[in-house]
Amino acid sequence: MRVKDLDERIEGFSARDVTSKRSERPCGHVGGSASTYRPRSMFLYAAEGSFDMIDSGGAVLITVGTGELLLLPQGCRIGSVYTGIRNVSVCLSATFIDDIGPFVLSRNPVKLREPRPGLFSKLFEPLADADYLPSRNGIRESAVLFRLLDELGDISREGEVYDDISSDSCAAEIRRSFTKNLPVSRLAASLNMSEGHFRRLCRKSTGLSPVGYRNRLRAEKARELILSGGYTSAEAAAAVGFANVSYFCRVYRSFFGETAGDTAGK
Repeated sequence: MRVKDLDERIEGFSARDVTSKRSERPCGHVGGSASTYRPRSMFLYAAEGSFDMIDSGGAVLITVGTGELLLLPQGCRIGSVYTGIRNVSVCLSATFIDDIGPFVLSRNPVKLREPRPGLFSKLFEPLADADYLPSRNGIRESAVLFRLLDELGDISREGEVYDDISSDSCAAEIRRSFTKNLPVSRLAASLNMSEGHFRRLCRKSTGLSPVGYRNRLRAEKARELILSGGYTSAEAAAAVGFANVSYFCRVYRSFFGETAGDTAGK
């Protein structure tokens, strides 16, 4: 079925019980169990921060970053762990039905590609506003849902709207241990891939080498610690895994355009 032709087939396909929910979670928060059956389909949008979707064994299946959208189909079993410093998400849920019963949009959880730049933000940012009040009858939420489905077109054709998730697994593996000086070969081995392939997928996902991405995560965390007022630059550097303060200062400046001392003085 082409969702793009939905207006011509509304009697055979519809969504009911459309609701939206905004959530704000700290880093490390576990947002659902991988053993729980999902009774409705969900579109999960990351307005700020990031989260990993994990299986029952804790393995990362998909990583979703700021501005990205994930489809969790009815019946899937998958958990989540929030990994950003501050995490704001919007869950748009619905029960999809056609003329013979439940209608399944996808067999598996998938991260969706934007049909055009800025679409996901335009649709979901209003729902992510802390002052947004969901409509009692779900009309506004339904409007967002059907606009999304119309834009996505044929949502079940893998390769057109589904993103490759293997590169995200590499970035997630680095995030789990970014304060430790693990060799890239060990990170790659944990995902059963060669070091060269791991490096290529990491750059595809983050735009950086594995060490570069780890340094960015460390610098971001160090900045958070310094701004809290409870850490000096040297203490923050040690807390996030830098053994050499001079090297930390160079890395910090390369990402933020200022020294850690400048940040501490704010």
